[in-house]
Amino acid sequence: MNLRAQKYKFCINTTWILILDKKRLHKLSMKDFPMALVLQEPGMALIRETMHQLLDDIIRMPVIISTPDPKAVWEKILVKNTLIKAAGGVVKNPQGKFLLIHRRGWWDLPKGKIDAGETPRKAALREVKEEVGLDCRILSALPDTWHIYRLNGELILKKTYWYLMASSNSRTRLQEVEDITGHKWFTNNKLIMFKNKVYPNLADLLQFVAQ
Repeated sequence: MNLRAQKYKFCINTTWILILDKKRLHKLSMKDFPMALVLQEPGMALIRETMHQLLDDIIRMPVIISTPDPKAVWEKILVKNTLIKAAGGVVKNPQGKFLLIHRRGWWDLPKGKIDAGETPRKAALREVKEEVGLDCRILSALPDTWHIYRLNGELILKKTYWYLMASSNSRTRLQEVEDITGHKWFTNNKLIMFKNKVYPNLADLLQFVAQ
């Protein structure tokens, strides 16, 4: 079973939490992740504590929640924590290369929060325009990503809608106020080389695009 293809997955810092049907646990391929913490049917209190420990770097390995009903656990996490929605794009130029931006020490993709009354598609196009100065058109939807961070002591869940986009040119204008300090265009095979230089949720997304 491909770990990167699993549905119920949150990224936290440089690792992740995966909620998995306990009957499928033995099928999980961990060749890329030789160490992981497995929680057998934990309650919500333990799940929240584990999230905080991941954010504080007390736990520094992937966490697998083994449960008979992954969807029910996922929905409880969504209900009990603040949800923020964002949207962004994987931009392709006329030469078929893909854009990565450099932000706060990591390679990243242009993205931002969805405004009230705005659709994810419109937000993604707007954020790409604002952050890198490119007018794009959407080619297709990409898998959503989820990650968890903490704000004023509270856990925040962020869902990001992603789209594959095309730009008619490669002339960027970087938004420095968003801490974007550089950019590069990469062929799809070069994207895979950057999987350890982006956050895990983006590594999964880049691998999907480069396939």
